[in-house]
Amino acid sequence: MTNNKSTTLDLYNFYAQCNLGMHINYYNEHRRLVHNEIVWINKKLQDSNTDQKDLIELEIKKQTYESSYHDYMIINCYLMMYAHFEECLAVAFRLFPKGEYVTNGAGLNRFNEAFLNKYSIRITEAPSWPFLNDCSQLRNVLLHAAGNITLVRDKKKIDTIISRHSNLVRLSSSRINLEGQILNEFSKALSEFVEWVGSKIEMQQNSLKKDEGKQSG
Repeated sequence: MTNNKSTTLDLYNFYAQCNLGMHINYYNEHRRLVHNEIVWINKKLQDSNTDQKDLIELEIKKQTYESSYHDYMIINCYLMMYAHFEECLAVAFRLFPKGEYVTNGAGLNRFNEAFLNKYSIRITEAPSWPFLNDCSQLRNVLLHAAGNITLVRDKKKIDTIISRHSNLVRLSSSRINLEGQILNEFSKALSEFVEWVGSKIEMQQNSLKKDEGKQSG
């Protein structure tokens, strides 16, 4: 049983890290494709044989690729990574001895309460938790208000988060835009969190093994 649990824990860590890498690769591949398209557009813009009407359309297309598409790409990848974060929490809860599914509550609070009530573990004590919690707040604005901070209930809290991560988040016409670097920071924080949770799982498994040894002895 213990060997099976250890194998499951190894698979959990591998799966979590592998998916993080896939998300970053997804972003980089899209950046490459967009860059290639912009290079092609620039060549057409410099081509003296290009029709005047086509030049206007190409210029508009170039601006769209360089601005809107790039911002959308970062946000889409960010939301996918956040979904992976919540999945990691749910799977980790199941990996503990006598684990079950977290069904009550909403957002990150349901995991805070579940881990604390069931296993007396405060996942908020993980070193990377403050940053991940800020990421959760930003995700809510992006998902439920299309990034428009004028539509959120607690605008002051969001303003504070944006100021705290001004190198990763910026505002444009009251709308949240993310810098590409936030994906790397999010990936790093999530990776550290997965390792932290994994260590807690291992401690629980070792404790259970000792208890089983005492009972059998």
